[in-house]
Amino acid sequence: MRLLLTVTDHTTSATDYQVEAALDSTVAELAEALAERRPDSDTRPPTVFVAGAPLDPGLTLADAPLWQGSVLELDRPAPESPPRPPGPLEIRVVSGLGAGGLHQLDIGEHTIGAADDNDVRLTDASLAPVIARVRVTEDGECWLRPAEPGLLLDRVEIEDEQVWAPGAQLAAGSSLLELRRPVGEEAALQISEDRTGLDYNRPPRLLPPARTTQFTLPGPPTPPERRPLTLITVLAPVVLSGAAFLITRNPLTLLFAILSPLVLIAGQVGARRQGRATYRSRLAEYEKKS
Repeated sequence: MRLLLTVTDHTTSATDYQVEAALDSTVAELAEALAERRPDSDTRPPTVFVAGAPLDPGLTLADAPLWQGSVLELDRPAPESPPRPPGPLEIRVVSGLGAGGLHQLDIGEHTIGAADDNDVRLTDASLAPVIARVRVTEDGECWLRPAEPGLLLDRVEIEDEQVWAPGAQLAAGSSLLELRRPVGEEAALQISEDRTGLDYNRPPRLLPPARTTQFTLPGPPTPPERRPLTLITVLAPVVLSGAAFLITRNPLTLLFAILSPLVLIAGQVGARRQGRATYRSRLAEYEKKS
């Protein structure tokens, strides 16, 4: 196994070590190796502390709470300040310069800007030392008051003090700040196989299957077909008119022999003209769309 550890000693400053050892190596063997690297003449194996608690020298490195980046204290635990309780609200930098930053807000007034003494310090050098002030009340409500013009809260410029609701985003220079309520850590962690870290099992993000769409573009309109004039439609009225004249001897029946073919021919010509006009209009519409 290979571990990157930071070792603090009351006689020297913090030192980073890369430790290569077998999983069945003990904490006592690790202490002996660290004692040999002490600058003083004391080679006595020190007591190793992690997070203020001493480690059993008989523990193996596989069973000891040692992970990548762990801080070891030798002979005495390093003084630590008590953990700061989370405030009722927090500001997260969700985009732009300083993205990923987290700033907890307690009850009271806080400043936002580029100055070093701000509670919410932004790394954008183009910002003023103080661009806004936020006030957190006892009931967990946040009031935002701009100190410089041009601040946008949910894309609306702020002109006077107003409530900053959780989930709303403040655009300040090239950074985007979002107000949230703190949530507890819910990550499921387990010791890795090489015993040097913690594995986080993140559920896979299943992407929807690629959507395949097939469609057919409309083709150009087809020219109108030529409809031939059938001979039976022309001769039938002539035969019927002749038969009627032979039976009735009425010369008016011969008019049907003359007019019926003319009507049929005129209808055929009109249909052809209408077909050509429709084809031209559809062709013009197709060319316009394509």
